[in-house]
Amino acid sequence: MVAKQLVDAVTTGYGKSLQDVDYKTPDAKMLRNLETNVYQFSAAKNYQQLKDITLAMRDADGNLRNFKDFKDAAQKISFQYNETWLATEYNTAIAGGQMAGRWVDFEANKESMPNLQYVTAGDDRVRPEHEALDGVIKPIDDEFWDTYYPPNDYNCRCDVMQIPGDDTESGKELAEQDYPAINPLFKVNLAKENLVFPQNHPYFKGIKDVPVINTFAVDNISGFKTLKEYKNGGFIKVHDLVNKEADDYKSVYECTDHFAKKGEATFIYPKINKNNDLYKTVYADLKGTIYWGTSPDFRIGKQFYELEGFTTKNPGSGTLKHMIQRGADQSSRIVITNIPESTDRYYKKRLFDLLNQENSKIVVDELWVKDGKELRQVYKKQ
Repeated sequence: MVAKQLVDAVTTGYGKSLQDVDYKTPDAKMLRNLETNVYQFSAAKNYQQLKDITLAMRDADGNLRNFKDFKDAAQKISFQYNETWLATEYNTAIAGGQMAGRWVDFEANKESMPNLQYVTAGDDRVRPEHEALDGVIKPIDDEFWDTYYPPNDYNCRCDVMQIPGDDTESGKELAEQDYPAINPLFKVNLAKENLVFPQNHPYFKGIKDVPVINTFAVDNISGFKTLKEYKNGGFIKVHDLVNKEADDYKSVYECTDHFAKKGEATFIYPKINKNNDLYKTVYADLKGTIYWGTSPDFRIGKQFYELEGFTTKNPGSGTLKHMIQRGADQSSRIVITNIPESTDRYYKKRLFDLLNQENSKIVVDELWVKDGKELRQVYKKQ
């Protein structure tokens, strides 16, 4: 999938992924917007490729090609889009991610380090117009960076350094009339605009009314859509594959709402078999952990949680034991449905009984009790 490759490239360049950062930080905002741009770009790329393949059904004279000739033409188009151009786009995504991450840092430190200096790779591969900018020093808020902040072309390797002090005269003197002409596509501070690929890229040309572009929004990243947002920044997102008719969906939603009200970023996950190709994408954050192959119910920030309830009319200690064990199979953070007339002390005692059993392999970092729509924490590993 082209979008996945390009998102991975952005993450590589940025040095962080959405799962590595707090969802209330500038890094999170930047990464979400970069991913949105990449998915829109990928949708536009796919549209243009399909359009070119469709047009290839006829030759230059308008005659319908036979299957062999059409197949040859389609393969050449696919190679161009998915090999030749994709390689350049991948490099652009890495550079865009890197410079976007640096821009976030520059903004955070501009009070003490208000100036930026343009720096090239310093070898014989540097473009002459980029070489002309090497050494220029301008304040971070100068309009110069609205046009010349790297990358300034495909496969551009230029960089920017943040430097302290108010002195900009020590840099290269370059009169405005001597500013070089660069690729028009890149005459924009992509990082400042939270973009990887410019909005005037040829892929976007002539597709204003294409539904896949108009309906694509940040909520569709990785298949999640926003259900609710709070003014404090908290939100609930649910994956497209979640079964909203499931018996436990309402309870899972209420769990996420509890945390979203407190300003947390929450995500409701679907149940997916580990052998399904989609599993690797949806639950990528579990790879390398003991929970790879499981399907926890929801995520709060970076942490996964599992909700366990009971169906018996007269739940007892055995019911509680099974709820904790089932929950621990999915996640070390467990939410259990409240058992009537049970105290927090009772819950903790039963939990400790399980943890202290000989050869116990149960790992529990948090235990929450869901009582109606509210949650309360009864245990947190120290």
